[in-house]
Amino acid sequence: VAEVCSKKTTCMDCQRSPGCGWCSSPHLEMKSRCSSIKENEKFCAAERREEKFNSVPTIIKESREQTSRWSKAQLHPQQVELAMNVGDIQYLDFTYLFISSGTSLTHDLPENVDLKIFSSCGGDNLLTEISRCSGIFNGVTVKFYARFHLKSCPEKSSDWEKSYKLTMDDDVLDIDLKMFCSCSCDKFSTDGICRNDKKTF
Repeated sequence: VAEVCSKKTTCMDCQRSPGCGWCSSPHLEMKSRCSSIKENEKFCAAERREEKFNSVPTIIKESREQTSRWSKAQLHPQQVELAMNVGDIQYLDFTYLFISSGTSLTHDLPENVDLKIFSSCGGDNLLTEISRCSGIFNGVTVKFYARFHLKSCPEKSSDWEKSYKLTMDDDVLDIDLKMFCSCSCDKFSTDGICRNDKKTF
């Protein structure tokens, strides 16, 4: 990993590479500021390490208010937050209450996020990747497991923090997605070094 990291010449190239870490300290002279995370922790002061996200899915809203007997929330949770670095894989467990016998899963996540959904669809079989479940009795709650993989950062910075939807029939799980796609040393208000050549443009 260290050899691959050392070839990265800018902070963001470094941070977008799994296992790599950047040291932005102007007080250290080094051939390459990108090294393995473990090496970076040895020689770089904590406040000068560019920190990536380090989190698991956070549930923002478990359910919603039931306004009528027909408006029961079928998806649980209803809203989550994902904070991801490039290369990260995160897992989310969720459940769905079947009112009709079958349902299909759709989502509007961008191409740089790979989503796979696994379930036994209420049976005794092993978990398999699915896009729909059918033949489920009315009133049965089934567990699902979502696997999110952030493959790259979008080119547009406006897409680095955005909300998306995972839909099953008429119910929606809102996904607030934050992607680590910018270093703090890229900001004009810091003396941190974001490039090996120390240029600020």
